[in-house]
Amino acid sequence: MMAKITGIGGIFIKTYQDQERLKSFYKDKLGLFMSEYGLSIISDTSLTLITMEKGSNPYPFLNFTVDNLDEMITDLRAKGVTVVKGVEEFDYGKFATIKDDCGNQIELWEPYRRQYLDMVEKEKKKADEKE
Repeated sequence: MMAKITGIGGIFIKTYQDQERLKSFYKDKLGLFMSEYGLSIISDTSLTLITMEKGSNPYPFLNFTVDNLDEMITDLRAKGVTVVKGVEEFDYGKFATIKDDCGNQIELWEPYRRQYLDMVEKEKKKADEKE
């Protein structure tokens, strides 16, 4: 069986606009949880993070969750896909970055679900303590 994409792990928005105002809209008007990392949308089947950061690149990039990152990178290399950044491991999962055929970067994430949920829960507690 070939490794596969399992969902959208994140959308990363870089903007010169007022990030705090943007974050407040999503938190206060849409009722989404906002941590220092961004908006976290968590369900039984998905973990999605949306960040809003200051940055020079006005184009968002995608982060797809995958079920087996090492296998996927091997398969993509065999298909001639450009791997910008090889597999890196963190407490909450493995990441790699590739380019599509038009040069857009795509981040791939194999989440460690329990560790990610623990991290988000800690962020939620910190946010609640500030209010």
